[in-house]
Amino acid sequence: MAAAWLAGALAWAGEAKVSPELVMTLEGHLSIVEALAFAPDGKSLASSGGYTDGTVKLWNPETGDLVRTLLRSVGRVRIAALAFAPDGKALAVASSDGTVKLLDPMTGDVKRTLRGHDGGVNGVAFAPDGTRLVSASDADVAVRMWRLPSGELLYRKPVRWGAKAIAWSPTGTIFAGVSRYGKVPVWKARDGVMRRHMKQGKGQVTLAFAPDGKRLASGGEDGAVKLWNPRTGALVRTLEPCNAATPVAFAPDGKLLASASDAGAVQLWAPHTGKLLNTLPGHRGRVWSLAFSPDGKLLASGSDDRTVRLWHVGSGAAR
Repeated sequence: MAAAWLAGALAWAGEAKVSPELVMTLEGHLSIVEALAFAPDGKSLASSGGYTDGTVKLWNPETGDLVRTLLRSVGRVRIAALAFAPDGKALAVASSDGTVKLLDPMTGDVKRTLRGHDGGVNGVAFAPDGTRLVSASDADVAVRMWRLPSGELLYRKPVRWGAKAIAWSPTGTIFAGVSRYGKVPVWKARDGVMRRHMKQGKGQVTLAFAPDGKRLASGGEDGAVKLWNPRTGALVRTLEPCNAATPVAFAPDGKLLASASDAGAVQLWAPHTGKLLNTLPGHRGRVWSLAFSPDGKLLASGSDDRTVRLWHVGSGAAR
């Protein structure tokens, strides 16, 4: 376990100053940490490894203890995305074998396997009420909507150039995806009708909705994080320089936006002003995944260096 206070402080109008702290470093993956997800109660953190690892691990974020390994994939299987169901009783695992597995996080048992994609699954997201799940595939250039708990396929929608990631609006009415070359389409969740699409830029793109659903952040390899109005498709603000920023994550109260770079740094922004509040160094490689705890006090980052780092950021409240 490692701990070190970082210099500098976060500040925004009407909020207390907070000094980000590196709380601990979690080690155990044998490859890059592709994805991270906190359980809804904040008591567990799930992480997944890349091709030479192929595992999903569950950690206690308070102690740093490895609780269990939920999945050990056979062969070169990449676990590209993770998502907890809103009630915390299932963990969706999107992998390069073309499936989405729903795991019981308490036991690691596979509750259901969703099949239908013709190639690796890159993104997965639950509806806010937990009754549906949407998955995205780059290989078969499509997104798919599933009914839960039956696993019935409700519809498939093509995505030109392939779907790299997916995010569901907190309102439950729309979801957004991204294509390989930076297109950001938005669909109506009810029937999959495309409402509009935006253009992030070149290269891989990741997505995150603000907690109120009024903003959509996209981070791409063009070196910028963009904030959109998902209802109108209007570009609200561009945050830069971000050094090939992927991925992005909003704090639960919406007062912080985290992005990450291929240089191993995590950046914290005030999304309402576009101000860069702080940069958290430490990873010895590209940062691939970010996740805030449900209470907003912790930020997890996963990297090429095979570690997960937990930062105390406070999200506007002094520790």
